[in-house]
Amino acid sequence: MVATQKDMQDAKIDLAHRDFCAHLLIPLNECRKAEYYIPWKCGHERHAYEKCQYKECVAGAAPDRPIERPSERTNQSLTTTAIDRTPRRHRASSDVPAFTFPSPRFLLAFPPRRYMMRVAQQKAAKGAAH
Repeated sequence: MVATQKDMQDAKIDLAHRDFCAHLLIPLNECRKAEYYIPWKCGHERHAYEKCQYKECVAGAAPDRPIERPSERTNQSLTTTAIDRTPRRHRASSDVPAFTFPSPRFLLAFPPRRYMMRVAQQKAAKGAAH
């Protein structure tokens, strides 16, 4: 069901909310007015409207697929693509090295711990010799 311009004008829906889910917003606003905007009322209407908004947002975010309007959609769930969650060092890819050595600048700013331990031992040995 699609709301006409006349229906949206009669329901006093703002221009910003006149989209393809306006046919669900009209009964939601009527329920809100009837229930004095009590937050826990009109849950089914609000859920249907927000679900329509979500589907519209997802359909608009996928540029490779044509935009389907709510009246054209079927009850198919959204298909998701699998995400490769293996760490980069475990992937079998030749273009990404498993380990790269830090740059000399990085080593000057943050020397390795074993180097710092050796410097501390040398300073302690010099201090004990004097």
